[in-house]
Order: sequence, then structure tokens, then C-alpha cells
Amino acid sequence: MKVLAITRISTEHQDVRSLDEQALLIRQFMERSYSGPFNLEEIRSQGSGERLDRAEFLEAQERVRSRQFDVVCSEDLARICRRADAFRFAELCEDFGVRLITINDRLDTATDGWRDSAFLSTWHHERSNLETSQRIKRTLRGRFQTGGVVPCLIAGYRRVPGVEGEAGLQKIAEWEPIYDQWFRILEEGGSFAEVADWLNERHISVGPASRGTSWTGTMVGRITRNPLLKGIRQRNVRESRRINSTGQHRSVRADPSQLLVRNCPHLVFIAPDRFDRLMRRIDEINAMYRRQGTDGRDSREGLPRSRTPWPAQHAKCGICGRILYRTQSKSIPMLQCSGAQAYKCWNAVTVNANVAARKILEAILRKLRELPEFDSLLLQNIRQQLQASSEADHSRVPTLVSEIEDLRRRMRNLSLEVAENGGNETYRATLRELQGILDLKTEELSHRSAPPREVLFPTLRSLEHHLQNLLADPELDDPELARILHRFVNRLEFYPIQACNGGAIELRAHLEIRLDQLQLDSDLHQLPAEITTHSMEVDLFDYPAQIRIRSEALRLTAERWKQRDIARHLGTHQATVQRAISLERAMQNLGLSDPYIRLTQAPQNDSKIRRHLHPRYSFEPLAERTAA
Repeated sequence: MKVLAITRISTEHQDVRSLDEQALLIRQFMERSYSGPFNLEEIRSQGSGERLDRAEFLEAQERVRSRQFDVVCSEDLARICRRADAFRFAELCEDFGVRLITINDRLDTATDGWRDSAFLSTWHHERSNLETSQRIKRTLRGRFQTGGVVPCLIAGYRRVPGVEGEAGLQKIAEWEPIYDQWFRILEEGGSFAEVADWLNERHISVGPASRGTSWTGTMVGRITRNPLLKGIRQRNVRESRRINSTGQHRSVRADPSQLLVRNCPHLVFIAPDRFDRLMRRIDEINAMYRRQGTDGRDSREGLPRSRTPWPAQHAKCGICGRILYRTQSKSIPMLQCSGAQAYKCWNAVTVNANVAARKILEAILRKLRELPEFDSLLLQNIRQQLQASSEADHSRVPTLVSEIEDLRRRMRNLSLEVAENGGNETYRATLRELQGILDLKTEELSHRSAPPREVLFPTLRSLEHHLQNLLADPELDDPELARILHRFVNRLEFYPIQACNGGAIELRAHLEIRLDQLQLDSDLHQLPAEITTHSMEVDLFDYPAQIRIRSEALRLTAERWKQRDIARHLGTHQATVQRAISLERAMQNLGLSDPYIRLTQAPQNDSKIRRHLHPRYSFEPLAERTAA
């Protein structure tokens, strides 16, 4: 008999020896309850029982579905998981003919009425968890109101040895001028990053609870907003809320009625009125960068960061290899290299996210229209190959049936040997090995004996129509569309480019599309890669006038038109015509057919791309970009 033991402890603060003790309890229980030999395997985990995405819990479910075990045993249902999913796990065991036993709950799915026991045990464990949480919260609230529950210290504070609670907190006098200058920089219009640079230049140490060793803008912003600087301690500003679908917990703003406040005048660094005045000013400055939301509610509330409108977090920077983040400037969604934001890449060029998406998708549609239809002779040859392969599959069916019968006969003989003589571990290992081979053979038989299906090769026009239907959403924020485009646009990189005679630095997209990923239910993946894979480039900006009129201005110049007449004819200025002709000369001198060149190094004299000149800058491309 094969037994699966499930053991678990919640956190790293619990004694890991408890896992061994649980396993011992299960083994002793099986020895008392079953007189025959049994093989016990254990799944042990360290994590919250509320987490439904734990790898060990998912593994336990797969083990049950595999039908490789006769019994699943645990100390109690809560060791497997908590909440109603524990009851569903018991039903899963019943569905796949696996007996579930939880010792302390006296639950056994082989007995009548086990559902009552499972339901009551699930309710009891959930109720016990809730009561424990409420008791801890009540205790911490009471201790805070009496001056206890001191949080981790920020820079400028220390503890007095031997003194408990907030009375044991003390300001460090040397930090008085530091915080004064800190706030003065912000009051004069400086940013959090500027304050961080000022602190790092003077080698001022970070707080005692900080994991980092140097100041960052994020760290400065967090401390600036801490009301402890004005002598106010707060608790219950935020609370942990469970996401029932996964069991994970998320920090959210708590109900204002739960807020606890204590006044600590001996901890004041910044006068309260000065502190509040700066907070109002920061909020006013940042208001333009916040999402407006709908009916006062954040439109991104409850959504993971990975679920963002395409192509954000799909497109990569061609310089450092990092993904592009979706930011916002004056309520306009923009894309920018995440490495540039962290001062690890000089490519700080931004592009309108919606414009970039539309230009890329319009270029893809044009590409599909330009491609010739798939060669009919090639498609016919592939159909014949697939048909021949299908016939070969069916020809192996009798052999597979014979092999499966032989495996089952060997397994029956071994099982009888184990039942009569007890067998040993070698016998049981052989049985497990034969079971694995049998599963593979059975799966192969199911695949090869399936009736042949029609080979589907959609036309390029149908693919174009399919893509147009997908792009009907004007906002391009459908997560299903984003998943399809992630597959279809196999590679998407943004490179900075500049006209060969100077000018603004823009972005050009290099992408690779895979037609076989647009309709997964087709057989396009059977076609050669050179037919289904196509590379292309897309400029993510509108061309300036000198480039738009270049070819026409050159033609009219060759016909001996005067520049002022060309400008009048093209509806532009004479200076624009002169720049177009100058651009053509520069292209001829450099031997270029494209007016734009790719930038591989940071520009030295550009008025906007200057991140590489900052003291915090350090170029750190990703490993694959370095290798490329």
C-alpha cells in the first residue's frame, strides 16, 4: 500500500522539528491501523495554509489525480490547506479513489458521514484562525495605546537601553540640521532623488532598519511622509486583506475609524505646521501624475501590475534589454525603459504608448496584406506528410495494445507476489516503474488511435481578418488580446534613432511576428519557420516636415525649380526645403539610404537625453544584451 503523508508548518518562526513529529505521528498511526506493509512518501511544506498557489499543495493535488497512492494521511485538514478548499480536497480524493485520513479530525473518507466531519473541521479551523487573529489585533491595539508596539526605527532615532516602549525612543541630536536641510531642499522645489543624492554625497548613513546601504528617492519619499518626524505615532493606517481566490494577503488602506494616534513631543524633528504644509505641496505637485479614475475610484485597483495595456512590459529596450514600463506625463500614457528609470541605461527616450501600439499593429496589418498567399503545392505536400504520419501512427496501435496487455499481466503477477509473500522495496519500486511505463503507453495509444482530423491551413486574408477583429477594442487593454500579441509578436525591441544630420532622438521598433501563433487551433506550426516568421521595423513617431517632403523636394530641384517655388508648391517654408536638401547631402556623404541611424552610445550634447551624466548613473545591461 502506498501512503502520501502531508505535513506543514506556517512560517519560518515555527520549529521545523514539527514536520518530523507530524511524519512520525502518521507513520505510527498507519502501523497501528494497517497490519500489512506500506510505503510512505511525504510532502512537507513551510507556508500559509491559506495560500492555494503553494507548490506543495498543487503537487498534492496532482499526486491524488495520478492515482498512484492508496491513502493520503495528515495530522488534520488544516495541515493540507485551510478554508473551503480543504473540503474540496477531500472530495478530490473521493473522485480519484484515494482514501483521505486526518488523524486529529477523525476524518476518513472510507466511512459514512465523512462530509459532516470534513465540514465541521473546516469551519473549526477557519474559526480558530479568525479568533486568533482578532485576539492578536486586540492585544496590539491595547499595547499601542499604552505606549508599546514600537515599530522599526527610521534614520535619526535610537533606543535607550533598558527602557521599553515609546519612552525608550530618543532623537539623535546630529540629525536636527540634516532633517532641516532635507525639508528645505524639498520646499525649494527639489525632488526626493535630489535629497538622496545630497545624503549620499555626505556619506550620511541610512536608518538602522534599512536593508540597503545608500539612499534612494523612494526611501527619502517614504521617510518624508512619516508623521513620526512631527512627533505623531500612528497604527492601523493600513491592514492586511486576504485575496480569497489565491489565499495571498495584500496591504490596503484601513478604515479611518481604525486609526490609532499617539502624540510624542520628544520625537519632533519638524514642526507640525511645516510638515503639513510640505505634504500639501507634494500632493499638489503629484496630482497631475495620478490616474483620474472613474467615479473617484482608481481604474487599476485590484489589477496586477503585469496586466497592463500592450505593449508595456512586453517591449524591451534595444540598449540594455530591460522591459519598458508604462508611465504617465500630463495624463498621456508613455513608455520608457525601466533601466533608465533606475539610472542603469541611458536610453531615456519616451514614446506615447497608444501611438506606439497603433503604429505597430497598423504596420503588421500592412505586412499581412503585402505577403503572398501560402504556396498551394507546399501546403499539399505538408498535408500528404501529415496524412502519412497519421497512417504510421495507426499502424502502431496493435503493437501498443499488445505491450499494454503484457505490462498489466506483469503488474498483476508482481502484485500477487507482494500480497502472498510481503515482497520488499525492490518489488514495490518495480511496480512503480511499470506503472509509469503503462501510463506513457496508454497515453501514446490514445494519441495514435484518435481518428485523423482535417489539416487546417488558414489563408493570410483570414489571418488578417482575425487580427482586425482582435483590434476592435480602441483602448487595447484587453488582457486576452495582450496574451495573443505576446505570442504573435515574438520579439519586440525599441531602439533610439536620430536623423543623420541631427535633430530629435526618437524610437524605432524592431519586431518579429509568428503567423503560427495567431491561431493556435491551426496547423501553421507545421510550415517552415521562414514562411511563418517575418521581421520588420516600425518608426514610432511622425516624420518631421524635412523628411516627409525630401523625395518630392529633390525631384523638383532636379527639374530646376527654385526653393521658394518648391516651398509654395508643397505648402511649407523655404527653410524646410533647405533642410531637406541638406539632409540628402548628408545621406550621400555617409552612403545611407535611410535618413535615420541607430544610436549605440549615449549622445553627449543632447538637451534631453542626459541621464548618463548623472552621478547616480551606471550602465548595467542585462546578461543576454551583453552577450548579444
